Amino acid sequence: NLSQAQMSLILAVNTTIWHTRCLIDNRNNFRDRDDMLRDAVRAATDPMYNKRVRRRRVPVEPGPVASDAVLYRSDGAARGQGNGSEVKSGAGVVAYDGDGNVDAWVSVGLGNVSNNMAEYEEAFLALQRIERLCHPKSVLQMDSKLVAMQLRGHWRVLTSDLKSYFRRCNNNLRRSRQRGQIIEVVHIYRKYNKDADAKANLGVDGVNQHFSWCFVFCQLLFAYLHVTRKHSHGFCRVLCANACFVFVFKF
Repeated sequence: NLSQAQMSLILAVNTTIWHTRCLIDNRNNFRDRDDMLRDAVRAATDPMYNKRVRRRRVPVEPGPVASDAVLYRSDGAARGQGNGSEVKSGAGVVAYDGDGNVDAWVSVGLGNVSNNMAEYEEAFLALQRIERLCHPKSVLQMDSKLVAMQLRGHWRVLTSDLKSYFRRCNNNLRRSRQRGQIIEVVHIYRKYNKDADAKANLGVDGVNQHFSWCFVFCQLLFAYLHVTRKHSHGFCRVLCANACFVFVFKF
């Protein structure tokens, strides 16, 4: 039995002979014997007979976001998919302020759903917040090219399991745009989506958490009113409780 290296050598020699004969038949004559040998060596050392060097994709940094736009980054994750074990999925969304600092985030556990479904869930979480807060201009960045291109309308949704997820997100997009909101969905490389990826992994671990500076402000205000006891406690506390509910339980 011949080894793989021997088979590759035989294939290279035969291909070189065939290549040389084709050149001669097509009247591409060689200047001399050395010229023919140089061409044969080039043909025999073709990369197809050697170890292939895979091209690595160079992550492209996301483009600048307009100063008047609110930036969101989202990610979905599924652990155990494809190896026959139980699938645990999660979604995470991070909202940034104008200076690029984290303003709010959410992590949600999704249970037994696929990775693409989790990617749609995180997009829906971000679109819900965009619609509720009525940002005039928003940019949603995600590292799922499939979901990003489908939401942009460039790719069709062929998987039946994803059609209901797509319709829900698309309806949300359409309602927001009908009200004059500008929403841009952008694909970015995973290297630049580490914040949302960390929140998605929290969701995979079953951690359902929310954070918002508005919630922190409401907590401080509630504590201040509780300590000072100068104002009508009933009205102020109800106001704070409603604000906490809106910004925390709804991200």
